[in-house]
Amino acid sequence: MPRALVSLGSNLGDTAAALEHAEAALRGIAKSGSLRVSPRSTTAPIGGPAGQHAFMNAAAVFQTSLAPKQLLDELRRIEASLERERHVRWGPRTLDLDLLLYGDQTVHSEALRLPHPRMTFRPFVLEPAAEVAGDWRHPEAGATLDELLGVLRGGRDAVALVGDDPQVVAWVRAAASPGVAIEVIEARQDDPPKLTLDTRRRPVAEPCAGPRLALADCPPEHWRSEILAALECVWPSDPTDAFRDAP
Repeated sequence: MPRALVSLGSNLGDTAAALEHAEAALRGIAKSGSLRVSPRSTTAPIGGPAGQHAFMNAAAVFQTSLAPKQLLDELRRIEASLERERHVRWGPRTLDLDLLLYGDQTVHSEALRLPHPRMTFRPFVLEPAAEVAGDWRHPEAGATLDELLGVLRGGRDAVALVGDDPQVVAWVRAAASPGVAIEVIEARQDDPPKLTLDTRRRPVAEPCAGPRLALADCPPEHWRSEILAALECVWPSDPTDAFRDAP
């Protein structure tokens, strides 16, 4: 029976109750006894409107008989049960459930992208995910979640740009933290930096062993905000916001 990995988040209303509700609902669709949930953590919001409350985050791994699209539909149903609204991109939410991994499958469709395209560089996703599935090998990175987390925490302070899109280079140079090197490369590196930005406009199957954002997964009108959010994830303006245990 396939294994699924899901991230849980909430920053609107009673966040602890929202995650408890989500865990109970996931237990109802998981194979009996297979659900494991990480400890919770709180993190500052990244991207989206200003003035949002901190998020409470966790991750859950379980076995399921549902196909990926069926599982995604169930996750949306659980979100809707807490009146999740999607009016503002990256806005506050009562409950956010993202399907991160499903077995070793890769999916590129309008409705679903697997693996989740932003999971490898978001500490609030990767840290709890590694707690419950650290040995799971990311099917595109070719590295385990523990290995990816190790790069995110202790890799080289550099942004590797695959491709030389001048606009992307300018955005990164303007936004990157002092001391972060910017490297324009042609392909993957054996010693990956903390973040790789792939500027190629079509999805490429070539693996990247470290945290990576492929801009082909993002609408062009959101490229700048995606890049700024990714940089903030990896090099937060307040380092204490990267990881914090929830009460």
